[in-house]
Amino acid sequence: MTTQTLRIGGVPEHFNYPWHLGTRLGLFSDAGIDLHWQDYSTGTGAMVADLNDDTLDLAVLLSEGAVAAISGGAPLRILGWTVSTPLIWGVHVPPDHPAQQLEDLESPRIGISRFGSGSHLMAHVLMQQRSLAERWNKHKFVVVDNLPGAAKAFAEGRADLFMWEQFTTQPSVDAGHMRRLDTCPTPWPPFCLCASQKLLDSQPQRIQALVETYYQAVSQARAQPDLEQQIADFYELAPAQVAQWRNLTRWTSDPSIDPAEVRSIIDQLASLELARAELQPVDCLA
Repeated sequence: MTTQTLRIGGVPEHFNYPWHLGTRLGLFSDAGIDLHWQDYSTGTGAMVADLNDDTLDLAVLLSEGAVAAISGGAPLRILGWTVSTPLIWGVHVPPDHPAQQLEDLESPRIGISRFGSGSHLMAHVLMQQRSLAERWNKHKFVVVDNLPGAAKAFAEGRADLFMWEQFTTQPSVDAGHMRRLDTCPTPWPPFCLCASQKLLDSQPQRIQALVETYYQAVSQARAQPDLEQQIADFYELAPAQVAQWRNLTRWTSDPSIDPAEVRSIIDQLASLELARAELQPVDCLA
């Protein structure tokens, strides 16, 4: 069997553990895939840029970020969801900030990993869901790169708010680097596997093999008797937090996508002027 090297990126978070387990168990190598994983602490925007630059072949992206990127002309397509349950975004402020609820904030400086990232797009979703757009009409976005960058921006007084997945931020909350003011769940499946159009055109059979192997890895992960401890050790999380996360999270078991789910993302982003209203689900799917 000829082995094909594939470069894939994703955030260094527990949602992506099946990729690492599948690699450790040799599932990808057995399928003829030399999988090179790269962590992206800076999130979806950075991965889209590298997909555009052909320094990545595939990536696990936030769904809203993938749709926004495709709407903007990025040559990539969605292969399938990887998580079916909502992602719970924590809404954080500096630890000594006087705000006790979102409505206490006036025109906040919002920390984001980069423009086009999930932290950027979800801030718009939060404002729409909570009817905060008028109250925050003079808000500013501050690029902070990643979670440590947000903590630094808070400490230096450069940002007032930062959104990131709540379990990933929990150690920073526990350490007193930030305080969780609220949460905001995504109204759609939060993560999707995307491939560059170049790879889809040149290696369709290899992509099919990778997708099938990934969902085998998901099945293997679910069958692990000590899965929570494995995840806790791999990502340096408390087992109790992992157990809570597992109660809220379901990995997707197959690549099927309901176009209506993609339509809801397009409509939401279009209403925020973050995607073209004429974009169709078929334009986003492989």
